Amino acid sequence: MADKYKFLNIGFGDCTIMEIGSKVVMIDCHEGNVLEGQEDIISNLPRDKIDVLILTHQHYDHFDGIQTLLDCSIEVSEVWICPYSRRYGDNSVEYDEWQKHNTLVSKLVENGAKLYKPTRGTGIYDKVGGVTFQILGPPKNINTYETRELHDASLVLAAKKGSMTILFTGDASDWALDQVIDFYDLSKYHILHASHHGSINGANLDFIKTVSPNYTIVSTKSGVHENVPHATAMKRYRDNTKKAVRRTDVDGTRVFNVG
Repeated sequence: MADKYKFLNIGFGDCTIMEIGSKVVMIDCHEGNVLEGQEDIISNLPRDKIDVLILTHQHYDHFDGIQTLLDCSIEVSEVWICPYSRRYGDNSVEYDEWQKHNTLVSKLVENGAKLYKPTRGTGIYDKVGGVTFQILGPPKNINTYETRELHDASLVLAAKKGSMTILFTGDASDWALDQVIDFYDLSKYHILHASHHGSINGANLDFIKTVSPNYTIVSTKSGVHENVPHATAMKRYRDNTKKAVRRTDVDGTRVFNVG
């Protein structure tokens, strides 16, 4: 049976569901709005269990679907979260948003999920159904930077199985992506999941040129924020993607069948 990787049309937010044999991995968990023609995360799950839920960072459009998982009694075995520590008065993530994330994750843990806060170099490499997940960022010392912002700590991760390689960037900042370039060979990735919904922030030109993927997926919805997706950012992706750039708001959910 082929693996299936689904980059959902979920509005202005991220949710990717990876069906890997009998295993299910969800990367980010935005709920979307079915009334606006967006996908429903529950109907896209092949069963009522998620083996690994990976939340790249603590912004609503990457975690607010957890409440739906809880309401529908979806079992979560592991949850990986961004290791960021919010500073007092931190404008990069509002206090209520931070608290909501922590409350929802705590409920998953109360229901039996194992909690991990991976960083680069902490040994979080996990094989799920033959797919190897490797954490490329943030650095272990991210919380020592006094001027840090949440997007500097967004999880950046690679998923590899055979010749299929996918690079997930969450909402990683230009600075965060520079750190990844310095430590890893990024030249052999089949799919790039673009940072920050096509914003110019995170459309790091050196990073995009280095990856030069076959496909770039931009999970976005126009009209939510001014200049997102950004024309310059989209041109950078188009100029440095070998086959096609796909926007979920224009092209719908993108599905890759592998194997």
